[in-house]
Amino acid sequence: MDSKKLLERIEQLPSLKRIEAEDFIEFLSSRQDTNGKMPPMTFSWAGGLSDLKLKYTSHDLKKQAIEWMSGHVG
Repeated sequence: MDSKKLLERIEQLPSLKRIEAEDFIEFLSSRQDTNGKMPPMTFSWAGGLSDLKLKYTSHDLKKQAIEWMSGHVG
């Protein structure tokens, strides 16, 4: 598809879908580096929930996950 047709299709979208398309284009642009390869993965999120480790146990989390999967609220 050429650029003109792509722009026409984007212009035909409802405003919320246009915003979503713009966000997606920005996402695609941000993850491409100069040589076309994906940037290396980082683990900057590691330890982000460490403050919760004393509040919840693995048993608590497993129990909650089972409740969510079975449709129970609690």
